[in-house]
Amino acid sequence: MSPEDESAFEQLSKAERVIKALETLAKECMGEGLDPFADRIATCIAHCQDDYVAMQRRLYKRTAGKPPKPSGTKH
Repeated sequence: MSPEDESAFEQLSKAERVIKALETLAKECMGEGLDPFADRIATCIAHCQDDYVAMQRRLYKRTAGKPPKPSGTKH
């Protein structure tokens, strides 16, 4: 797998963590009665999820769905 593909898998993983963090933040806002903030965060989450799916599709199409091998292994 190319270094670019490995980097793209790392970005995908980071993007997933960001989406989860935004979901947690939205729940906290709802719990604090900050519904307008939670609504805006939910909109942001929807856009991020769309971008995530697009990134995932492009990457899996390029790599035939194969995740990267751990560093130090032969390809």
